Amino acid sequence: MISNVRGGKIENGVAMPDKLNGSVTYRYTYDYTHEPLKAEITFTPSVWFTDVNVYSTPHAVDIQWLADNKITTGWLVNGCYVFRGMDNVKRRDMAAFLHRLAAKAGKGTNVTPKNNFKDVNAKTPHVADIQWLAGAGVTEGWKVGNSYEFRGMNNVVRQDMAAFLHHLNDKVLAR
Repeated sequence: MISNVRGGKIENGVAMPDKLNGSVTYRYTYDYTHEPLKAEITFTPSVWFTDVNVYSTPHAVDIQWLADNKITTGWLVNGCYVFRGMDNVKRRDMAAFLHRLAAKAGKGTNVTPKNNFKDVNAKTPHVADIQWLAGAGVTEGWKVGNSYEFRGMNNVVRQDMAAFLHHLNDKVLAR
């Protein structure tokens, strides 16, 4: 049993400190011996988002997991990183998230990027991720005349998210 938590909180088995590079201490008592074991964990996150509060931000542990696994980097604003948890996700950003998630799983390394979108060029943010997504067959974009558009500045709507995740699973992760 865990008790006497100081310097943060423990949520879903993850110790989250109150401050960057903080320490979380707690007492752990074995059920069968009732002998206390004091533990101290020093938390050094890869990125600390100043707009994410471990106590009040919904899904704070999940957000930190994304950062710790290099799936999100957030934005650098005035020397601090922010997550912007209430912002909409743009399609181009989702391409980056999905590509990084596949890379974390060790999948999709043999995908040949596909450059078939007329609205994606070398200056498009996350161009390599968008082209990887197309090459993997996760997205086709929209057919416009004889060409295709990715529409990277569009928000990801829930039905598109369903398609992205389904295709990522079937065409990349499950292989």
